Amino acid sequence: MIRRPPRSTLFPYTTLFRSVYDVVCTNSEPGYMESIGLGYEELKKIKPELIYASCTYFGDNGPMKYKKASSLVAQARGVAMDMTGVENGYPVKASPSIAEHYTAAYLSTAILLALIDKKIRGIGQKIDISLQDCIFSSIEAAPAAFSVLGHIHTRKGNFDPAAAPYDTYKTSDGYVAIGCSTQDQWEKLCDALHFDDLKFDERFNTGDKRRDNYFSDLQGILSERFITMGKNDVKTKCMESGIPCAAVMNIAEITNLHDISENGFLTASIDKKFGQIRFPALPFKLSNTESAVWNHSPELGENTEEILKEIGINDYIFSCEKEIM
Repeated sequence: MIRRPPRSTLFPYTTLFRSVYDVVCTNSEPGYMESIGLGYEELKKIKPELIYASCTYFGDNGPMKYKKASSLVAQARGVAMDMTGVENGYPVKASPSIAEHYTAAYLSTAILLALIDKKIRGIGQKIDISLQDCIFSSIEAAPAAFSVLGHIHTRKGNFDPAAAPYDTYKTSDGYVAIGCSTQDQWEKLCDALHFDDLKFDERFNTGDKRRDNYFSDLQGILSERFITMGKNDVKTKCMESGIPCAAVMNIAEITNLHDISENGFLTASIDKKFGQIRFPALPFKLSNTESAVWNHSPELGENTEEILKEIGINDYIFSCEKEIM
């Protein structure tokens, strides 16, 4: 059971907003921060230029505001799930928690924009962001296609209706992804894999014909040929010919790739309990600001007192926090 702290214990915290905090982020359920005296309206009275970011499943307004949800629900309501999966199959969620990842990226962008605006105009503001809306914003042309043409973009597997062949194919030892978006790439694919008959086949000699005849003819023909080949052999021949292609890799395969280690994307830390743990580094690099990795992952709450003291919360306030937990 979580006991909400008495309002008297909040005063030492709220006084810090005047000088210490520029941004407050919360992902608690709507209404909770207000119930403990730390809502936006109350905090902006103390520090009007405060930037307050509220992240929820459905946003701070509307009939869904107080409804329970999850990443799965966000993908379902945000249309992404209806667009993921094979044609005529059932909807599938993305395996990574993309709702949280999209939202985190949008949240950081929104905070930076608010900070820039604060620098220019000297004002603060509230940021309202939801997992559902962030997922919905990622479905590309689907809203426009429905609004203008009445088309519903739904599941079509890995095929792209704008180009062909643009798909994933089963090989003798796994899968390979190939994306030919131009006529030149198609001809190079046929040359690299010795598909001379397909290169000169009148059903496939233009991009429009390949798209129109993909499911009826080309997909089946390519599938029969790729099943006799190795995925790395196909990948190597295609890449050497300048064709966008990759073998579909699992986690064991990608962590052993030389280029992943050499470009610094894969890093490691030493954990007290588990030893060395390898994981992706930041997916971007700043030329004059290197990222750092801790020697070990801290235990839950290990540095709480240290961090609180660093930002000005003294022992008395910290003891109050212990009492109300």
